[in-house]
Amino acid sequence: MNSYKNCNLHLSGKIVVSPLKIIKVIDLKNVVLVLIEESTKFNKQIPSNLFLYNSSGEKIWEAELPKEMSYSTYEPEYYYSIYFENNELSAYSDRWFCILDIVNGKIKSMYPNK
Repeated sequence: MNSYKNCNLHLSGKIVVSPLKIIKVIDLKNVVLVLIEESTKFNKQIPSNLFLYNSSGEKIWEAELPKEMSYSTYEPEYYYSIYFENNELSAYSDRWFCILDIVNGKIKSMYPNK
């Protein structure tokens, strides 16, 4: 059984330490989705706040973040909520609702978050 507390994720007896607090874990067959808190102060050090790990604790991918054009640069928006239903991974940021590819973490489609 996988569990988490604060910044520690326990996977099959191994501990994965997150740089920020873990806010949600979705346990799937042989893999685990992990959402950590967003923090703009870590923007450059943490390019994503959504990860997929295998049961051995190895990171498979970091999710692509939606980006907004602002001041002639693209600024990423961190996710604050995730769901996995009907084999589909959906994630919410402040401005976007995204459908992500569970295989590689890339955004398949995105819509304005209402």
